[in-house]
Amino acid sequence: MLPAPPPVQATGWNLLVLSTLGMTLAASALAPVLFYGLLWDRFTARGALWSLYGTTALTVLLLAGSPLLSGDASSAFPGHDFQWIQLTNPGLITVPAGFLLGWLGSRTDPRADSASRRRALVTSAVGDAPTLPDSPFSSESSITFHHR
Repeated sequence: MLPAPPPVQATGWNLLVLSTLGMTLAASALAPVLFYGLLWDRFTARGALWSLYGTTALTVLLLAGSPLLSGDASSAFPGHDFQWIQLTNPGLITVPAGFLLGWLGSRTDPRADSASRRRALVTSAVGDAPTLPDSPFSSESSITFHHR
């Protein structure tokens, strides 16, 4: 007989475990990447990957040893006790770790001067800023119309 897929196996679990996992992953993995990506010019792909992969692994590890999974009557596995940390919300550790990993990954990236690479990428994607004439009625107008 084939084992049941994970959603079917998690049918009887406490929903707090699954919602904590989802919210903690969103806060600790995505928030640093969005924040750094929008506000820090030197944020690199290496920093994003370190933040995403590192906080995902840390969240799963901390959640696996928390009272949400074992050791409590309302936990996912109430008959077992393999908790090693008394922390019900791993986001208290993983959110700052996500920001730290994103910063550390970007700072240790061997490709230097990512700000100028970003500017070059934006320029290649949208082109140079257009230059408009001072007056639309000037004789040196760069806008020409072709009649057919």
